[in-house]
Amino acid sequence: MSSEQSELKAARIDALTLQLASLRGATDGAEPLAFWVPGRIEVLGKHTDYGGGRSLLCAVERGICVVATARNDAATDARSQLAVRVLDANSGEAAEFELSADVETRPGHWSNYPTTVARRIAANFSGTMRGADIVFASDLPHAAGVSSSSALVVACFLALSAVNDLPARPEYRDNIFTKEDLAGYLGCVENGLDFKSLHGHVGVGTFGGSEDQTAILCAIPNSLVQYSFCPVTFERTIAIPDGYSFVIGASGVLAEKTRAALQLYNGVSRRLSTALEIWNRASGRSASSMSEAISSAPDAAARIRDALGAATDADYAPESLLQRFDQFYVESNELIPNAGDALASGDL
Repeated sequence: MSSEQSELKAARIDALTLQLASLRGATDGAEPLAFWVPGRIEVLGKHTDYGGGRSLLCAVERGICVVATARNDAATDARSQLAVRVLDANSGEAAEFELSADVETRPGHWSNYPTTVARRIAANFSGTMRGADIVFASDLPHAAGVSSSSALVVACFLALSAVNDLPARPEYRDNIFTKEDLAGYLGCVENGLDFKSLHGHVGVGTFGGSEDQTAILCAIPNSLVQYSFCPVTFERTIAIPDGYSFVIGASGVLAEKTRAALQLYNGVSRRLSTALEIWNRASGRSASSMSEAISSAPDAAARIRDALGAATDADYAPESLLQRFDQFYVESNELIPNAGDALASGDL
């Protein structure tokens, strides 16, 4: 982060700390926790992560500043459900909900993301829980493709995890060993799938993967990181050439994932999962991801294409499935490795 941005973030965290004190009123004097969660750039890797493919990623200087503290009304037993209050300092809008596996969310509203986090934490981790007061401010453009929603998921998880010391709990210790594991788990928080023995719960509504969370948690300064997924696996770091920067132009058109847009987004995911089901059925295999299917044999890609071309009982036409498979294969297996090699050698 540049020194200018660092100073801006520090000033914002100071201001949020004052807002948190005002929100809480009389306090027990506990020092608030502070977090910085960046947005990310998907340099290459469009809809590749949930298929086990590759992505080329980096974090950005803009993101979410967060301050949080535990609530004073600590739980008296493991079944007590406590409130979480989250305040968006930019808009002044607040959301309050229970730290409960049964809490209802508001799809299409920003509170859907912290509520989903609280619900999954309550479902996955046992023992006494504490509620929290959380105040955040984002300087990311909303719904502009730089992962403002996943940054909010990560931010709220980090705050609630710290307040409740989740890393000390057996469920955490048995499943989450690295920052890559945490990224994979938070991807499952969003899409609602199981992560190892941490059972899935209803997500935010999108059938995505863990690319965004990986970029946010695992990026390296002044570099791109190349990861593959299912599971999250580090492949390499590529330095950004000296004298070059990424410049993001936000059009102002919101890339919302609700209603028809949500169906379109999830349809891209379903086409790949449908293609995998067709291949597993045709081959008698049980590959867990499209990447695993492709790597199962030297001629697997050609055989997958043959199976998709002959499919007649799927929800999608063979041409649609073939186009989706080819996009996945070319981007993950050709474009990203070749682009990464070119950048690594300075061949812009």
